[in-house]
Amino acid sequence: MPADAKAAAKGLSEAGWKRLKTGGWSAPGASEVYTIELISPDEDSNPVAWAMAGAVAEDWRALGLTVDVVGLPAAELGARLQDGAFAAALLDVAVGLDPDLYPLMASTQTISGGSNVSGLQDATLDAKLLAARRPGTTRCARRPTPTCRAISRRTSSSCRSPGATRQRCFARR
Repeated sequence: MPADAKAAAKGLSEAGWKRLKTGGWSAPGASEVYTIELISPDEDSNPVAWAMAGAVAEDWRALGLTVDVVGLPAAELGARLQDGAFAAALLDVAVGLDPDLYPLMASTQTISGGSNVSGLQDATLDAKLLAARRPGTTRCARRPTPTCRAISRRTSSSCRSPGATRQRCFARR
């Protein structure tokens, strides 16, 4: 989706940023152009992430922002992320088969060694992340839909097998 340059300029102005006659924006209370350093894996480490960082930078430049893209080898990128030594970062994160974002976004993970390198701390988001970790509802038991019935048919035979636990069978439904 294309960015709305007018809305972006309005938002920056309302936040106290000033558009400079020489181009670019200055942060609240500053008079010099603010340059955003966007770190990402370098092209050799991750060509897709590197290309995406370039695309993000071009979109930001189209809004009048000044951006430097800095590609880093994996070890240096990891160190900068852990130290919080970045203004913006583009990363390729593989969450695996269980799309649990708690380790990447929960407030408790901002501590030293945690995976929330953004430093984001938001109680509303924390509550939603915790809710997403809870087991599903028994909606299928209360109001069976065609999808629920299909899942039940697939799992019922394995739930009757020796060694099947109630928790394992419930989680499948």
